[in-house]
Amino acid sequence: MPEGRDSGLVDVAVAAPVRAVFTYRVPPALAGRLRPGQLVEVPFSRTTRRGVVLGMPERADADGRELKPVRELVCDEPVLTGAMLRTLRWAADYYLAPPGEMVFAALPPPLRKRGAATRPRRRMLVRPAPSAGSADADDIARRAPLQARILRALLADGGRELAALAGMGPGARQAVRALADKGLVVLGEAAAPVQPVPAGLPVPPPVEHLTRDQEAALAVLVEAVDRGAYGAYLLHGVTGSGKTEVYLRAIDRSLARGRGAILLVPEISLTPPLVARVVARFGRQVAVQH
Repeated sequence: MPEGRDSGLVDVAVAAPVRAVFTYRVPPALAGRLRPGQLVEVPFSRTTRRGVVLGMPERADADGRELKPVRELVCDEPVLTGAMLRTLRWAADYYLAPPGEMVFAALPPPLRKRGAATRPRRRMLVRPAPSAGSADADDIARRAPLQARILRALLADGGRELAALAGMGPGARQAVRALADKGLVVLGEAAAPVQPVPAGLPVPPPVEHLTRDQEAALAVLVEAVDRGAYGAYLLHGVTGSGKTEVYLRAIDRSLARGRGAILLVPEISLTPPLVARVVARFGRQVAVQH
């Protein structure tokens, strides 16, 4: 679909079971502010629905009908990148699916419904002040035992979320504020985790040598990755035969070529052990999407 500049029009994928993209007029209040991937609210039939901006067409095929204006920009930052939009539009065409339903399936639930929150809840992180030490905890232990217990925990861990500290007892939040007033702790907004990392799950040791069957399967996949061509391959083997190691090495090859990889999990109960294994191999570049 061609995209024009300053056409005053936007194509929107509306969250509705309709195999069409709808063109809306950009009102003066939103002129110059709309771009692909943003979440908007638009009039649809007799109600208002959320939609995602797909592009800016040069003209509209409205059959002489007056176009309705976009009612509201829900959030300034795009909720989907250009690459995601291209992938989702391809998937909608390939599977003959309504583009709006396909696009909204990629969004987290809080963004899908009108009136729902569009920003994540703030996570407050509490850290011990650089000058704080165990002597400070000993000094306040008699008159403020909860504050001392919290300070010792922070000194041991280096920092905890405020929500986690609140479970240390009644009045824990007030105790944290009191420690902050004394200059013993520092509060700040916590960064969102890059990915969930299951704790305490055993991870198999790295495989040094592949079996003959694994090497044969990997050679076919590596050749396909190096060519950069599409292909479908079936890796057949019983549980525990080493298929996952072949997957991981193929992913490693793809990353080495500057490309990416998506590993689909067929059963949700397999997610924690598989995530633990993949994160152990590839570290913080792994993201998990449910």
